[in-house]
Amino acid sequence: MAYTPKTAAEKAAETAAAKDRAAAMGLPELTGSDKQIEWALVLRDEALTKAEDAFDEAIDNSSDDELTDAVAEIKAAREALRAQTKASFWIDHRDEGLWIIDTAKRTAEFKTLLATALEEAVPTTRGDIMKERQSEFFKRFLKKVIDATTMENFLKASHDCMAEIHRAGIVFSDPDLNSMRRSTKLRDMVRALIAEAKEAEDAEGIEQLVKGFCKETGIDVAEVA
Repeated sequence: MAYTPKTAAEKAAETAAAKDRAAAMGLPELTGSDKQIEWALVLRDEALTKAEDAFDEAIDNSSDDELTDAVAEIKAAREALRAQTKASFWIDHRDEGLWIIDTAKRTAEFKTLLATALEEAVPTTRGDIMKERQSEFFKRFLKKVIDATTMENFLKASHDCMAEIHRAGIVFSDPDLNSMRRSTKLRDMVRALIAEAKEAEDAEGIEQLVKGFCKETGIDVAEVA
């Protein structure tokens, strides 16, 4: 298949999206020429997204249940990457793929950040990681639901939740269930929420469903309201 260059409009949209995500993540401003910054914004966005997937995979593939040091190292590597403010850094290392994580680990920032992360580390197990992931997932989902102004938006948010469960393999934290049954239980919970929402007559009815869902999943609704 022949390569089709991106149009100016597509490049502008890509840069705008990367800029928005950077702002949401609290990333520092990049330095360099306007052209360098425009390019590096997208390169950084892509690199950090891949790095986060790699960090998750490193935890998932670890043979240890006690992950305190591993989490501290990941935290330091993440911050070392995010601390790179020169547009030239992201441009020069654009072809490294996940090796850019090792590049970040060779920086002076990483050594300092790792020492701090290890000093501040709290005991962390695989179960703690799973609970944190689940909590963040529910918060994202519930934020979409709470922001829904119409039943159509509410159902879309719920179906998006189902898609993410399937795609990311989110599991329900219940020590009495194995991984497959955890995922099934969570899917069943969301399916039930969708079915009940279809019977709700107004926004107040949906709000009560959300509160019930929060209670069942252990999420404080005030955290996502």
